[in-house]
Amino acid sequence: MVRCCAALRTRISSVRAILVLLAAWSFTGAVRAEDEGELQQYLRLRMEDLESNGKLSVQGTRIIAEDFVPKLYSHAHFKRVWTDVAKVKELIRAIEDSAKDGFDPEDYNLSQIKALAGKVELTQDPTTVADLDILLSDAFARLAYHAFYGKVDPERLDKTWNFSHVWQGADGVTTALKMLSAKSLYEAIEELEPRAPMYDRLRQALAKYREYAAAGGWKPIASGPSLGVGEKRRPRAGDSAPARDQRRPSQGV
Repeated sequence: MVRCCAALRTRISSVRAILVLLAAWSFTGAVRAEDEGELQQYLRLRMEDLESNGKLSVQGTRIIAEDFVPKLYSHAHFKRVWTDVAKVKELIRAIEDSAKDGFDPEDYNLSQIKALAGKVELTQDPTTVADLDILLSDAFARLAYHAFYGKVDPERLDKTWNFSHVWQGADGVTTALKMLSAKSLYEAIEELEPRAPMYDRLRQALAKYREYAAAGGWKPIASGPSLGVGEKRRPRAGDSAPARDQRRPSQGV
C-alpha cells in the first residue's frame, strides 16, 4: 500500500511537471478569452498613438518599423499576430542566426524579447502579451528587410555602385502575412537572403575569422622601423619565425 501511494504521488508530480512545461511552451496562445478584447483595444490604442505621433516606445524600446507595424495590425483588425508558438520560436532562431550574416541579434531586441517572453509565461498580463506581440512584429519586419536589402546603403560606401536589388513581390504586409502562414517562417526569412556563391563565401569567411578571434586572434608583430612601399622587413636576431607566421591564429590556417 505504501509503495502504491508513493508511486501514485510520483506519477501525479510527473503529470504536474508536464502541465507546467506545456503551459510555458504555449505562452503566446494561452491568453484567457475575456482578455482578448482588452488586448485588441490596447493594440488599437497603441497603433493609433504610433500613427498620430509618428513614433512609439514599447517597454522602453523604440519601434523602428513605424510604417509597417500599424498597417500589419490594422489588417489583422488589431488582434495579436504572434499566437503561434512555433512561429515565435522560429523568429527567435532566425534572429539568433542573423549573426552568421554579420548582423547583431541585439539590433532586433533579442534579449528583451526573450526576457519579455519569460515574463509573459509567469504573469499572462494582457498588456505585457500585447507589448511582446508588437516587439516581435517590429523585429520581424526589420530582420526580413535587412535579409533582402542588407543593412548598409552601398552607395554611401561606393558612389559608383550600380547593382540594384529591387523587390518584385507584393507589398510588405501581404508578404509578411504570407511568410507567417508558410510552413516554416525560418525558411521564409532565409529565402530573402542573396542567392549567390559570393555571398556564401563571405558568410564562410566571416565564420572563419570569428573562429580566429575566439582562438585568440593574431599575435602582434614586433615593433620596428616603418616600411615603405616595396620594402621588406629583414629578420632580426631573436625572431623565432617570419612575421607572417607569427600573425597566424594559434590554431593555424
